[in-house]
Amino acid sequence: MVNLRAFIPTWCSRRQAQSVSPRKSQGTVASSQKQKTEPDSCPTKRSLNVTDNGNLHHQGSRNIENCGTMTRILCYGDSLTAGFCHSGPFTPYALALKAHLETLLCDSGLPQVSSVQFTIDVHGASGVRATHLADDTVLDSDGTEVDVCDTAYDGLRRALEKVPVECNTDSLSKEVSSAYKCCLIMAGTNDLADIDNGMQTVEVVVDSLVKLHTVCHLAGVRTIALSIPPNRWSSRGDDSAYSAQWTRLNALLKQWANGSTMCDFVDVSTLVPYDEATASKLWEYDGLHMNAAGYNQLGHMLAPYVARSLGYMG
Repeated sequence: MVNLRAFIPTWCSRRQAQSVSPRKSQGTVASSQKQKTEPDSCPTKRSLNVTDNGNLHHQGSRNIENCGTMTRILCYGDSLTAGFCHSGPFTPYALALKAHLETLLCDSGLPQVSSVQFTIDVHGASGVRATHLADDTVLDSDGTEVDVCDTAYDGLRRALEKVPVECNTDSLSKEVSSAYKCCLIMAGTNDLADIDNGMQTVEVVVDSLVKLHTVCHLAGVRTIALSIPPNRWSSRGDDSAYSAQWTRLNALLKQWANGSTMCDFVDVSTLVPYDEATASKLWEYDGLHMNAAGYNQLGHMLAPYVARSLGYMG
């Protein structure tokens, strides 16, 4: 049994420039079994927007000149979606994803897609379980949920409903209730700690992840199911129980995604592996979060998968 809670960012104790009253997150479980370093505060950028100039913007200050020419993507999940780093500011994989998507399409030689621009919104709730994100009250929450960095975040259903004022909602088809064309969902790492401790089951976590995808599908939004990323414990032979649970959870998620016409599955471990050769290059010392290079590699490697899922490339 391992206790990963010491390395989930439970030390993030202050939220800056927020008006929502703080409260403890469902995902916060303190642990004294492993040493942790506690910075003074978390970086403040949590709910972010990657616009046409590649910069990060808070959700409240969009910079979109013509939403009709843009493809909007949502990245939803936990701290690994947020881009949590011990060694520096948050570096969401969405940054590299946007840059490499546009480069990929520009270099494709296909005139119909070579000028496509992307807007990518990032909603990463640090330390929060997938089972919590899939709760009906959380799905519809409008900035009232707070993660372990004490930062407010929207529930998925509510996030899908939010359309920038620059977009003309009348142009959306009746079958599509969201302006997003695709949502990438990566969550479940926090739940694995509960499974390993006997507090949760693989089936319940998979059902929660499926529910998140289904919420998107009902809104007419395609999804990409990103596997739970590898980590120090999933890659160690001396902890076979955890590794088996990690493997089984990802296998069940893949099986479901392969049977869906609205979802594609991507195995993150093939894009950002965790082993002796990559541990110090792509991963933080906690063995759980990627570093900036790891997040950048994930975004870079995801670009062709997203392009194909959106139908821009064969």
